[in-house]
Amino acid sequence: NALTIEEWRQEGHEMLRADVTRPEDLSILQGRQFDGVVYCAAAGRSGGPDVYDGVYRRGLSNVLAALANGAGRIIFTSSTSVY
Repeated sequence: NALTIEEWRQEGHEMLRADVTRPEDLSILQGRQFDGVVYCAAAGRSGGPDVYDGVYRRGLSNVLAALANGAGRIIFTSSTSVY
């Protein structure tokens, strides 16, 4: 059974949302310590190579840089298509 975002919050998990291609949007991560981070970014269906690179490579790099205080675990999910 998949949990809804509200159920995750009720379990004590914090959900944050940001544009990973914009380092300035990731200031919400700076100076904080996390037990874990689940990276669920998507480039969208109309993205070309630059968009995919921006989200999956540079975006993850931006998140890791913003997590200067670290995270216990990072779970990375990625798919350009789901069947």
